Amino acid sequence: MELFIGEFNGRKLDEKYRVSVPSKFKKLFQKHTQRGLIIRQGRNNCLILSSIEEYEQIPKDIRDTIKADNVTLDKRNRMSIPQQFRSMFEIGKEISFKGSDTHVELRSDEKKVD
Repeated sequence: MELFIGEFNGRKLDEKYRVSVPSKFKKLFQKHTQRGLIIRQGRNNCLILSSIEEYEQIPKDIRDTIKADNVTLDKRNRMSIPQQFRSMFEIGKEISFKGSDTHVELRSDEKKVD
């Protein structure tokens, strides 16, 4: 199984809370998933994007405590951030995608002030 490895920064969130998924990760998701994608809240103010099959590997008692939702990619390779997670991101701001073996982490890019 190929792992999600790599980091892609600078993906802008549009006014409809859509963001373009890096094509490298889209191709891997297409290989790994049969039933769709799940987005869920992760630690340290990030979201985790994974296949449903990967999500089901989490014990049910833990899954029951996690905020999660289904997501799909449109024809332009974009996904929409579900309503329950939108407060984590600002329209027009950049989002980074970081591969973490079996899933992808999404974070709001923060500009460092010198």
